[in-house]
Amino acid sequence: MEKHFFTLRGLVITTVILWAVFLKTATSIDEALADKENIYELDLGNQELTDLNKQIKMLSILERLILDSNKFTEVPAIIFEMPKLSSVDLSANPITELPEQLSSSTLYKLDLSNTQIQQIPPDFKTKVNLILDDNPIENLDVSVSNAIKKGDLTVSLKNTPYQNRIDQKLAEAKKN
Repeated sequence: MEKHFFTLRGLVITTVILWAVFLKTATSIDEALADKENIYELDLGNQELTDLNKQIKMLSILERLILDSNKFTEVPAIIFEMPKLSSVDLSANPITELPEQLSSSTLYKLDLSNTQIQQIPPDFKTKVNLILDDNPIENLDVSVSNAIKKGDLTVSLKNTPYQNRIDQKLAEAKKN
């Protein structure tokens, strides 16, 4: 009688190998479109882009889009038309506002750190994990603060004037 053993570790290793073989990263839109059925990640960082090629929607399995250190002044609306896309990095772009489309977005994570966002709009709602580190955010509306406290809004605010003030108050409270 032949016995077959199945291990989780073997499955994980096999999955990683298959992922590495079939799912690829591209660094240009042309490269991505040439192999559009296999591009999982597109890294267009540091290319002085101001908008996205509409053909990006043809990347049917694209899950991760890296657009850091470009010249985007707003979050490209086309990313909200891509249902498989789960993570977008737009850090270090001169973006000043959060897009309204975030309230109904299927994204999991949006990195807007080191941009020029100064506020989170009152009653702002989204299921997207927002990274707003290193932005000039001074204050939060009470509704936003309450949503964060309740866990209805997930926002990272490291190295913002707002977070620095809270950290300073906590440090002072520990001294007393």
